[in-house]
Amino acid sequence: VPMPAPQKKGGGVIAKLFGTMLISLFILSVLLNVYLGSLLMAMMAGPREVPYRAGDTAERIVIVPITGAITGNTEAFVTAAFDAMDENPNNLPKAVIIRVDSPGGAVGPSDRILERINRFKQDHQGIKIVASYGSIAASGGYYVSCSADHIMAEPICINGSIGVIAQIPTFEKMLDNLGIEPVTIVADGSPKKDVANNMMRSFNEEDVAKFKEILNQAHDRFVDVVHTGRKTVHADLKREDIAAVANGNTYTTAQAIEHKLIDSEGYLEDAINETIKLAGISSKPRITVVQSPRRFTMMDMLGKAASDEPIINLDGQQIRETLIDLSTPRIEYRYTGAY
Repeated sequence: VPMPAPQKKGGGVIAKLFGTMLISLFILSVLLNVYLGSLLMAMMAGPREVPYRAGDTAERIVIVPITGAITGNTEAFVTAAFDAMDENPNNLPKAVIIRVDSPGGAVGPSDRILERINRFKQDHQGIKIVASYGSIAASGGYYVSCSADHIMAEPICINGSIGVIAQIPTFEKMLDNLGIEPVTIVADGSPKKDVANNMMRSFNEEDVAKFKEILNQAHDRFVDVVHTGRKTVHADLKREDIAAVANGNTYTTAQAIEHKLIDSEGYLEDAINETIKLAGISSKPRITVVQSPRRFTMMDMLGKAASDEPIINLDGQQIRETLIDLSTPRIEYRYTGAY
């Protein structure tokens, strides 16, 4: 029986190298996946404090930014930022700065943001909260921060705009041009269901009156909130004083100070110094200032193009949902003159 040919030594070495390489790649892949998974979880975890100004790590001031139009996402971020501080009672900040650069937005999220800030103040009465305004703190942007212990605005800030607005599209004329006649039917037991609730026709006096009730209630709430918040700083401030300037008008920083809507003029660094003074913090050594950045989402990383959903979806269901969204009235604490 012939003996098998001996294997070449070089082939064995190559096979071992190849096997080692595969194992190394596998281990590297596992480690990379663990790293990327941890990074993704960290990014999805919500607000994380990041350094704004280095200093003594024993004490810190936390900046919570409220920027852009106030929506449900803004509410979720601010809530998460304050929840994160509450979750570690042994490491609470010495003070909080609400950094506002917003023209306002939806009434509900604005009110819930204010409630969360006020709850934090109530639970931690020794922690001062200062509001620092950038280019604009109007309407809802002012609403969410008006209970701060001190409000400071930049010299060119647009302040105030205390008021409520609803912009309601109706489609009657458009449908007439298209030759479409919508039919709206309500139950016998709810004859008022159509009042201020039918965008397929032009509004009448009864529709407008119904919305006025809602807007007036929201405006009264706005005046009450501002008066309650500001009288903690100006004890002699009367509700009628606030009502007199809560006519939807905007004010310069100097005018807002005169009306006691805000307390002083200055930039963020000035607000930090004011916060240090109010909180009774020793300026030596210099205190650490950190910021809660906006929440990252998967879409921030992958982009809309990577989504399974098409960017434009014009099926019947999508069109119906879009029309419903467009025709849904939104009552807002919002200023649109500048942003």
